[in-house]
Amino acid sequence: MSLAFSFDNRKKYYIIIGCTLIIFLLVLTITFIITKIRSNNKYREGEAIVLNEGNLTINYLDGNLLRQKEIEGEYTISITNTSTQRSYYTIQINNIITNKEISISINDESGKELNRISKLNDTNNLISLDTIDGNQTKRYKVLIHNVVNNQVEFELKVINESDTKKTFSDLILINNNIKEPITEVGKEISTTNEGLISTKDNDGISYYFRGDVDNNYVKIKDNYYRIVRINGDSTVRIILDGSIKKEAYNTNTLAAGTEAKSLTDLNNASIKTLLNDWYVSNIGDYDSFIEEGKYCIENDFNNMINNYIYTTVYDRIIVSQKPSLECSNALTKSKVGLLSIDEAIFAGASKQDNKKYYLYKKEQENSFITNSIYSINLDNNIYVMNINNKGSIGEGIQITQKDNIRPVINISVPTKVKGTGTKDDPYIIVA
Repeated sequence: MSLAFSFDNRKKYYIIIGCTLIIFLLVLTITFIITKIRSNNKYREGEAIVLNEGNLTINYLDGNLLRQKEIEGEYTISITNTSTQRSYYTIQINNIITNKEISISINDESGKELNRISKLNDTNNLISLDTIDGNQTKRYKVLIHNVVNNQVEFELKVINESDTKKTFSDLILINNNIKEPITEVGKEISTTNEGLISTKDNDGISYYFRGDVDNNYVKIKDNYYRIVRINGDSTVRIILDGSIKKEAYNTNTLAAGTEAKSLTDLNNASIKTLLNDWYVSNIGDYDSFIEEGKYCIENDFNNMINNYIYTTVYDRIIVSQKPSLECSNALTKSKVGLLSIDEAIFAGASKQDNKKYYLYKKEQENSFITNSIYSINLDNNIYVMNINNKGSIGEGIQITQKDNIRPVINISVPTKVKGTGTKDDPYIIVA
């Protein structure tokens, strides 16, 4: 009896030991798995984490899984483009657990507030499709404004959009092979479809359409436009496919004590009122998709010939016949402007008549004013370059003289479009 009891006790003892050992091994295994998962997890709270999203290296200096109860919180991130190509990215805050009495803002490294969101959803874009050049680093601070001191939880996420979403400029480049010009720009007209060609502007590489192209149509509301070029900053410059009316560049009188060249300032010229009114009527709800364009207004009068003092436009366009998209003056910013004479020449104009390139509109008497200031005489009469009704470079007209006006706008980088660019299937803004 005693032996049986002893044997049964030993059996129970071994069973208990065995179960304990199994439980211990299970706990150890689970702990190892959890530790392994955490070591590979892309989400860390309060601890710096560096992640690679394609060619973007994102450093979440305070972690990317954020919890706090304080009234104010600050979280720093940096984004580095490790390639030589421009990329696009979005900064999101996701999976928010909080009440409604908070707002989240984002500042650049200079402290300037770029965006603030007060009405929070499950997914909120602090930065939408911003650009980062090759080998560039950008830094941001995300700020929590928690007025009632309740707990806030959210995930901070940088998304590399370059491989997943196509911007307007991306789509244009996809739909067109980059070509070499067939005709000599500045000296010859272009009457055939030469396609999309690259050159330099003040911001980098620009891609311009040349000749009798048929796949550079854009439609906004009821109006058709033609794509002139992708600017070096990846915005897309378009011109109204027609004119709005005849008007002078500037009919304002010269203010006392000011130089005559002050009359060449696009933003203070009388034409700007007409352009702004047209913009409000025809762009309206699409304003968020329009970027401030950079317009070249060259007004340094420094070359005197026969009582006329010319700007650098004269030497470049008339004498050398070498147009350029690299402006020699400070660029003027505006939501709406005019084409430069250089852009018209890249499109296919020359001193010769040309009725077979995309800027020519036979039914609308295709003369129009550019923003390229040409010369001034001893009586302070200022002349601006124009394209005449035969599609060639005009002799220049006084800025007080009326000619057709063709507004120019620039589509912002994040803008999404659909279409192929033909007149039957023009590019249309969708997001």
